Amino acid sequence: ERLKARIVKHKLTAFEMKLTDWRKGLSQAYRYGFFADRAILVLPPNTSATAAKSKSLFQQLGVGLWSFDSESGKIRKLVGAKSSVARDAVARAKAVDLICRRFNFGKARK
Repeated sequence: ERLKARIVKHKLTAFEMKLTDWRKGLSQAYRYGFFADRAILVLPPNTSATAAKSKSLFQQLGVGLWSFDSESGKIRKLVGAKSSVARDAVARAKAVDLICRRFNFGKARK
C-alpha cells in the first residue's frame, strides 16, 4: 500500500503504439486521457512523418507524438504530450490499482 501511495503521486503516462493507422492511434491515445495524466502515440518513422503533418491536432488534443525506429532503436519526440490530470480520478485510481496488482509491486518490496 505504501508503494501504491507513491505511485499515485507520480504522473501516469499511457502509450499507444501503431504501425500504420495513426488516426486510430491518436483516437485511442486521446481516450487514455480518461485515466492517464498524459498520453503518447508512438509510430514508426514513415507513419510518424505523415502524422506530424497534423501537429496542431496533436497539440489541440494534448497527445504526444513520438517516432520509434526499430532498426536503430532511436526514439524522437515530435510533439510533446500535455501533462495534466486524468479526466476521471476514479478511473485513474482503478488504473493504478490494476497496475499494482498486475505487476505485484506490493509483493516485490516486502
